[in-house]
Amino acid sequence: MSFGRGRRDIADFINNLLSSKDGSVFEHVNYGFVFTGVSRSLTHELVRHRAGFAFSQRSQRYVDESEGAFVIPPALVNENGKADEANKILGEALQSASESYNMLVEKLEDILPRDNFELRTDRRKAIRQAARSVLPNATETKIFTTANVRSWRHFIEMRGAIYADWEIRYLALEVLDLLQKEAPLLFGDFEISALPDGTRIAVPEYSKV
Repeated sequence: MSFGRGRRDIADFINNLLSSKDGSVFEHVNYGFVFTGVSRSLTHELVRHRAGFAFSQRSQRYVDESEGAFVIPPALVNENGKADEANKILGEALQSASESYNMLVEKLEDILPRDNFELRTDRRKAIRQAARSVLPNATETKIFTTANVRSWRHFIEMRGAIYADWEIRYLALEVLDLLQKEAPLLFGDFEISALPDGTRIAVPEYSKV
């Protein structure tokens, strides 16, 4: 509707919106992703992006975490063995957390009166919501995330920057890879470059649209 006169084509129109930072038009277009194999540490940062975002995350109240997995922080992923000692410390901590969770579930099964709950599912939720308190940020989770183009651009600009946490930066670059293929006119101005440590960053030509 606001295409107006003087624009040769849609590419010219979008470039004008980007350069003039008229990002409100981009709020009409949404993209959704299901992120799996990510840590709760990552999703704690992800859900801070409220404007234009919607989230549905795996629940630790409804889902039994007795066989739950953990995500190793990127800083400890080292192929030459230099991180072996650090990984041992982390592994022992995660094992302890998992064992503590299972022991808490078992104890709470014994001490929570069944008569206090109308449904068995309510009692299970009460047990799991208490036991989850010992689970670390490294606990693996899944989250369905939808956002409009303007919000995804802001997310990628913030979390794809060099100062961002490594795990969420990796996610931001993966999202950008997909969106540049799906909507090159909307995300093609992001320049991706590799760092000496093998990770990548993304910097937009048009910032804060």
